[in-house]
Order: sequence, then C-alpha cells, then structure tokens
Amino acid sequence: MDCSKRRVSVERLRNFAARLMNEKFPAGNQQGMAARIAKAADDFDAGLSDDLNTAQALAAVFDFIREANTAMDKGEFRQGDVAAAVEFLGNFDKVFAVLEDNDAEKLKVIGFGGDETGLSDAEIEKTGRRTPGGARAARFCGLRQGAKRALRPWYNSGGH
Repeated sequence: MDCSKRRVSVERLRNFAARLMNEKFPAGNQQGMAARIAKAADDFDAGLSDDLNTAQALAAVFDFIREANTAMDKGEFRQGDVAAAVEFLGNFDKVFAVLEDNDAEKLKVIGFGGDETGLSDAEIEKTGRRTPGGARAARFCGLRQGAKRALRPWYNSGGH
C-alpha cells in the first residue's frame, strides 16, 4: 500500500470512530455483532503475533469496519454494540496511534521539530497534500520500519 492510500485509510478509521461516537443507534444488540467484534480482535492479535504481520492485522480492522458500516447503513447496528466496537478500536489505536489527529505532537516526541520550529497539524496536512507522496506520508513510511523493529520485543514477550 502506498503512502497516499495509507492517508486515506487513516481518514477511514477516524471517520468510523467518529461515527461510532456521534451517531445514535437503536437500543439493544445486533445478533452476531459481539462475535464479529471478538473475531476481529482475535484476527488483529493473531496478525500482530505473527511477526508483526501488520497487513493481516489491518485487514481484520478494515474488514470489521466495512461490515459495521454496512450494518449501520442498513439500520442494523445497535447501541449495545458500540462499547465493544470502541474498545476494539482503542486496542487497535494502542498499537498504531492514528485515531487522534495530533501528528505534530507525535513527530515532536520522536525528534522531528521542536516547540518553536515544529510543524502544526494543519501545516503537516498542507505539506502532505502538496508534495508527491506527501511529506507526512513519507515520514510515516520511513518510521514504520523502525517502529516495527522497536515493538517486536514487546509483542514477543506477550505485552499486548
């Protein structure tokens, strides 16, 4: 997946999270949704446990999002399923940290820019759209491999 597609994927995740938090759904639980959320969580964990197979882990997340969005569009998603879906997204975000749009802060933490010279989130967004592939996306692509290496011991120890 190229970096421009990653940017679109992050927006898709953020939009789904916002939809979960802001929409009101009919009371109760959709039959089978709890099992679907649990399966997505298990598949996500299995992907990360398989030598940090992020493609497999992300497929579990996006498959769930597609199914949940379809259920929401049909009026079948229920308010009782929101908490489990939010918990699943929260566990995903503990690993990937993309749901909150605070990229400038994250870049500062890893040494890109300082308080007086760092880019704001708006500047990062503007730069990412203006340059081929996007400066923001390019930074992410370069950092992804380092993060993967850094997280491997944590996953191998069962820290998730």
